Amino acid sequence: IWKLAEEGDPARGLPACLSCHGARPTAAVGLLPRLDGQRARYLEDRLDYFAGDAAPEVLAPMTEIASRLTGDERAALADWFAARPPLAK
Repeated sequence: IWKLAEEGDPARGLPACLSCHGARPTAAVGLLPRLDGQRARYLEDRLDYFAGDAAPEVLAPMTEIASRLTGDERAALADWFAARPPLAK
């Protein structure tokens, strides 16, 4: 699952999670949440929400990205980020 987080899957139109949620992008754009060290259940719930029909359009591109992930991938990514140490502010 680290490959999705670090490299994405261009064939499926999935950018790397860390391309937006890594240390450099989150430092440059304060609105991008840092995922490292957050609770797995919270992250999985958010990804499931983004993938569902109730998420508003304003959350794009996350609605598109999350909808391209399987449920197992969303859960595994949540676990992967939860196991990492939080990023320093």
